[in-house]
Amino acid sequence: MSNLDHLVEQQVKEYESRLKHIDEMLDHAHVQLSTKNVVAEEQTEFERIQRARHQLNEDLQRMKLISKQHWETDTIENAGPMGVWDIVAQRLEKFIERIDKT
Repeated sequence: MSNLDHLVEQQVKEYESRLKHIDEMLDHAHVQLSTKNVVAEEQTEFERIQRARHQLNEDLQRMKLISKQHWETDTIENAGPMGVWDIVAQRLEKFIERIDKT
């Protein structure tokens, strides 16, 4: 396995791990929302986060399909994909903190 192949595989595993963590937090938030009286704003925010999670999964699936040669170029051209993942995770964590307190 080449270094690039290993790097791509490692990146995919990292994204899969982060997506799993986001899914666990979404499950927690869903339980909290179903057991509490929430305002429409909180439900709307939760739905936005769910859509963002769906987009992350689509991005991950595309990443798995692109060729190794294109992966490096694509990653460089779209610098900062981890930033998007971190933003979604941070929004979700703040959301959970907020609904856990209500």
